[in-house]
Amino acid sequence: MFFDSQRDRPAQVAQPAPVVEGQTVGPMSADAPLFYPADQEGPVFLGARIGHMPILLHCGTCGYQGYTECRSTRGMAHGMWALMTLGVGLLIPVAMDTQHYCPQCHKHVAVAKLM
Repeated sequence: MFFDSQRDRPAQVAQPAPVVEGQTVGPMSADAPLFYPADQEGPVFLGARIGHMPILLHCGTCGYQGYTECRSTRGMAHGMWALMTLGVGLLIPVAMDTQHYCPQCHKHVAVAKLM
C-alpha cells in the first residue's frame, strides 16, 4: 500500500478504463492511464481540454506501460484561428490537434482536438 506523505492516507492507484469502439473517453483525471485494447480500430477521442500533453498509456497491442508520444498537427481549430487573425495565426502554434502514439509499437492510440 502506498501512502500520501502530505495527508497520511493511502494514495489512490488509478486503474485503466475500458474503451468501447466508437465511444469517447470523456473527462478523465490526468493520472488515470488510458487502456488501448489490441482489437481497437482507430484512435480514441480524448476531447478538447484533456490530452494535449503526454498521457499514461497501457497498450494492449505490445504491452507498453508509460507515457504516450505526442505529435501536434494542424486541424480545423488551427485553420479557424488563422482565418480570424488574417493568416498571422499560421505562424503561431496554437489551437493545434494532438495525436498520441505508443512509443514502442508506434500505433496511433488517441487524439485530442479542439474542433
